[in-house]
Amino acid sequence: MKSVLTFQQIRERYAGEWLLIKDPQLDDGLAVVAGEVLAHSASRDEVYRQLARAQGQRVSLEYAGKIPSDLAVAL
Repeated sequence: MKSVLTFQQIRERYAGEWLLIKDPQLDDGLAVVAGEVLAHSASRDEVYRQLARAQGQRVSLEYAGKIPSDLAVAL
């Protein structure tokens, strides 16, 4: 069984990586505050491939690092 971590713990453990977080706990602003890491990788594409395996689960895709300057972010 995997453990639920705070997002701060997740960011420290997986700094600079893309994350697939299962059952994310959200704050009032819909930011992830805790969850279970299903997949992590420096490669965004690898985490997107893992997304298909999470079908039917409540997940969040996050990046635990500084947003690269060549990446557009839509909120």
